[in-house]
Amino acid sequence: MKDNTNGSEIPTLLQTLIQLLEVHRAAFKQARPYWRGVGLVLAELFNFGRHTIAQAILSLGNGGDWSGWYRLFSRGAI
Repeated sequence: MKDNTNGSEIPTLLQTLIQLLEVHRAAFKQARPYWRGVGLVLAELFNFGRHTIAQAILSLGNGGDWSGWYRLFSRGAI
């Protein structure tokens, strides 16, 4: 495996993950909920505790105001 110590290249797995997330950008109406979703995906990958939504939010350091996270998972008007 090639050593990537210079930091100029993005590893292939991370690059593929970013591409997969960008494909789903159209599912979000605004940028803020999209970036919340991206944060949750990354939190699930780097979370060593229980893999729950609450634990992922806490691992991001956002344990104070849960209203934005609630809106992310609530249904919109049909």
